[in-house]
Amino acid sequence: MKKLTTTLAIIAILLLSFTSCDKYHRDRYTGIWDFVTIIKTEKFKNGGTILSVEYDTVYYVGSIREGEDKSVLIIKYTEHDEMSCSLKEEKYDEHDGLGAIYFKYVYIQFDGEDKVRLGRRWRAEEIDENSYYKREHDAKGTKKSTK
Repeated sequence: MKKLTTTLAIIAILLLSFTSCDKYHRDRYTGIWDFVTIIKTEKFKNGGTILSVEYDTVYYVGSIREGEDKSVLIIKYTEHDEMSCSLKEEKYDEHDGLGAIYFKYVYIQFDGEDKVRLGRRWRAEEIDENSYYKREHDAKGTKKSTK
């Protein structure tokens, strides 16, 4: 009996050592995605007065790929914009498992494995000494395929 237990333990250890264990399950999200991004650009006068507001809608076939760190995903949602997120910072909830990932002025929300919503808000470059731009991106993505 002791020999059988020892043999089973050795087999279990060998199986565990040969299997790849990605505890973040990044492969669930990687692949080709369709993104629709609303870009809002506000021009402000120093002091906060809004001078103008422009909206643009960008349709883009982007991607979500694995980053170098095992917990990182890289999301390319427009031709010129991508962001990375660390799944180490995820918040779990009881409903869908993967909750929102929040950073300062950035959010990423996966809805299952085939839908994502993300956004960025930041103060952009100054136009001149009296005014500046503020930009916001709000993107929704639907997974087309894996890889």
